[in-house]
Amino acid sequence: MSTPLVHYETMFLFAPELAETAIKKEIKLLKEKISTIAGVEDAITFEDHWGKRKLEYAIKKRDTGYYAVLQYNFPPQEMRDFDEELRLDANILRHLTIRVPAKEKKPLTYEEIMEEYQDFINEKVAGKRKVKKISTRKESLNIKK
Repeated sequence: MSTPLVHYETMFLFAPELAETAIKKEIKLLKEKISTIAGVEDAITFEDHWGKRKLEYAIKKRDTGYYAVLQYNFPPQEMRDFDEELRLDANILRHLTIRVPAKEKKPLTYEEIMEEYQDFINEKVAGKRKVKKISTRKESLNIKK
């Protein structure tokens, strides 16, 4: 009996000094590894390359990185070992893997995400983002002075 597969999404941040062909080769190897471990030919369900982007803060003394996103079906009992291999890969600065809920099968592209959050981004850039002031304990308990 085959093991059930779970739908995962991983965002990779590759080192900026790698050439784009080297990054694509690295992604191809990752896809082959995922398909081999999953035991399914079409384990990869979505792939999106965001390209090189400036980082908000330096990671391992680098201020840019190449972003790529993969969605795939994978056995959950193998995820811990696979995650550890990704963490030890010198070409991957960071990665984040999430389990995609069953109802959320359609992945968003970079353009769709930017469009959805454009108002928030514009407010943050313009400095208009308002933060609620945290009330003091007396105010929260409605204690009169």
